[in-house]
Amino acid sequence: MIFAVGEETGWRGFLFPSLCEHISQRSAVIASGFIWGLWHAPIIYLGHNYGTDYWGYPVLGIAAMCVFCIFAGSLLCYLTLKTDSIWPAALSHGAINAIAGLGIYFMTVGTQANPLLGPAPTGLVAGIPLIALGTFCWIKLSSEKPSEKNLTAGNV
Repeated sequence: MIFAVGEETGWRGFLFPSLCEHISQRSAVIASGFIWGLWHAPIIYLGHNYGTDYWGYPVLGIAAMCVFCIFAGSLLCYLTLKTDSIWPAALSHGAINAIAGLGIYFMTVGTQANPLLGPAPTGLVAGIPLIALGTFCWIKLSSEKPSEKNLTAGNV
């Protein structure tokens, strides 16, 4: 969680609320998640998360990380909004980081992992539960733009 606090201060503590001043919460989740995914591009290019020996390297790995960050970011933004604190998001982010390689430990000896598909939660197939949870959280967020909220609340 210690390392995640720094990221969460920037992503959910600064970027997400700043975006929410101009666009809907749902749009802000997608935008901030995409930016968060791109932020990982240099380390993905170096082989972190997905390695370097897959078709479409490194573009496909960067795209997969953007997808992961949008759905994980949906959960983290939802937690931040509902608690009015970055701490639950930082704890969750730290937990995601801590379990990222756990699936590899359950593979049989000699089995070759495809990191783009799984077994890490950043993989597309292994990330299905996170995609479902992220989608649920995204649906729960407001689709209204800030100006629409002010008009419906009578704050003209």
